[in-house]
Amino acid sequence: MGNPLLREEALPFTKKEITSSETKELVQSLWNTMEEYGG
Repeated sequence: MGNPLLREEALPFTKKEITSSETKELVQSLWNTMEEYGG
């Protein structure tokens, strides 16, 4: 059921990855989408 990739354990993020501009942009995009749809 579903994509098997979604059942795999994710690799840990490094501090550098967590604080990167790409991650910040992703989180902001997720927040914007959530607010747009009333979530």
